[in-house]
Amino acid sequence: MSIAISVVIPVWRDTPQLLALLDSLPGRPDMEIVVAATTDEFPGVQREVADRPRVRAVAASRGRGAQMNAGARLATGDWLLFLHADSQLAAKAFDEIVRLSADSRTVGGAFRFTLDASGWQARLIEWGTAQRTRWFQLPYGDQGIFVRRRLFERLGGFREMPLMEDVEFVRRLRRLGRLHRSRLPVVTSARRWHRDGWFRRTGQNWLLMTMYASGVSPRRLARRYERRRRSVVAILARAPSEGGKSRLFQSLGIEPDATLTTALLADTVATLERVSGLDRALVYTPCGSRPEFEALTTGRWTYLTQHDGDLGARMASAFADLHGLGYEEIVLVGSDLPTLPTALIARAVRMLRT
Repeated sequence: MSIAISVVIPVWRDTPQLLALLDSLPGRPDMEIVVAATTDEFPGVQREVADRPRVRAVAASRGRGAQMNAGARLATGDWLLFLHADSQLAAKAFDEIVRLSADSRTVGGAFRFTLDASGWQARLIEWGTAQRTRWFQLPYGDQGIFVRRRLFERLGGFREMPLMEDVEFVRRLRRLGRLHRSRLPVVTSARRWHRDGWFRRTGQNWLLMTMYASGVSPRRLARRYERRRRSVVAILARAPSEGGKSRLFQSLGIEPDATLTTALLADTVATLERVSGLDRALVYTPCGSRPEFEALTTGRWTYLTQHDGDLGARMASAFADLHGLGYEEIVLVGSDLPTLPTALIARAVRMLRT
């Protein structure tokens, strides 16, 4: 049987929610599921889904746009349905998508936003979302956006932006035809509203949307959303337990020593933690070694895995990934610079801003 629907699920720090979603999805013979995980989480996600029929996993750079595009490239269905990992969708929703295949005017659509919470605050937010979807034809990604795959490919997929990739895509999609507004609910976790406060969270979402409509760049919006600064200093590092630094040890005339490598990295980390006014990041290898780095850091760090390739390719990918998170000025250093003057880092950032 041909595949009618490909469900694409982007995942980042949502593995328990992902497993609950996979358990709830119907085992339709005309449906496949593609889980798009970040590069660092891919090995663990792949293990979790390996024994599930019709479920595949793919690795991608962090960011919903990049992850959903990677999943779409692997998909074979006539329809692509993009579901957030913390959502739940009734089995009838898939029948509805298949029935829309006969309506050539319909290019895509979304479901009715519902929060898994009681109380008038949740109902008010749901009502506001319904009005936006109805009057502005602008569903968001947490409403389960679906689209004909040939049209998705014609549009070039999602723009790989730090934020608002769903809004930007829907704006382009609706120019091609009719968007179906389903009455069936997609139930979304209210955990972020519980964490941030009902009106603070909603107010922030509306503010970001207003700023985006006014022309503010998605990169700047992403920094505001994630509470990031505009500048970051990042370490490109290999886990000390994996060896490396062979040229350094050769120049010193000593045998490779993981204890010394760890000490150099720890001192470099401590140096960067003394730099004020900047965010800090660790771009590490191999996948799965993050706990080794977390043991050496304090405070808030962003962790990204390195891409494959030679040193130049890995550095270029690190810059691209950090730009993708919204950073404007990026200083990338090695892991064996314990005496690097903090004033030199600050000067580099100032030069990048001019």
